[in-house]
Amino acid sequence: MLSQDQPIPLSDAQIANVAYLLYGYLPVIKRLPGEYDTNAMLIAPDGRQSVLKIMHPSRESAFVEMQI
Repeated sequence: MLSQDQPIPLSDAQIANVAYLLYGYLPVIKRLPGEYDTNAMLIAPDGRQSVLKIMHPSRESAFVEMQI
């Protein structure tokens, strides 16, 4: 069972797939630190950069909203 005190263990390929499904491009992934979530800088083919946060599914919605 996945502990809610740890980020979801996702590979770079899984993170890239999430970005593709959400944004329509396969980014270069640069991992960012995160205590309770999975964070990655996404670098688009045109050089644009954004941050993707993937929160643990057991997080309370108020905590997720605060992070947003």
